[in-house]
Amino acid sequence: MSSSVASPVSSAFVARQPIVDRERQLVAYELLCRPSLDATSCLAPYEQASARVLVTAVTDIGLQILTEGKPAFVNVTRALLLDGAPMALPPSSIVVELLETIEADPEVLDACTRLRDAGFQIALDDFALSDANAALIPFADYIKVDVLASGRSEEH
Repeated sequence: MSSSVASPVSSAFVARQPIVDRERQLVAYELLCRPSLDATSCLAPYEQASARVLVTAVTDIGLQILTEGKPAFVNVTRALLLDGAPMALPPSSIVVELLETIEADPEVLDACTRLRDAGFQIALDDFALSDANAALIPFADYIKVDVLASGRSEEH
């Protein structure tokens, strides 16, 4: 279940999806773009949606308020990663979440190295191991698995 917060300045909506650990304890929130208060997904292009979440969360609402002091997982596309967009955010408050479409080419690996050197944590979103993404694993503080898509039972 996610909750949304409207920014009074820009009328942008940010959903926060709880992230829980194996014991089902809340450990963080994933921040997601929403076009309206009752929307359950965002159809905007990924770069636009990710940028909107970043701007709204940081400038209009405030990360600490939005996440109740928990880390904020923020989706980052390849373009945003290579542009260095996460560097504008506090590394102690966010986890840079690499979308599953990002492949581990030399530019991406260099960008991940810069993030790690700056103190950021990195998550791999909806990760499914492949030759194209295996080199990202050493950078990952978190590897997120879609439990429903994995076919594993709730007991695992």
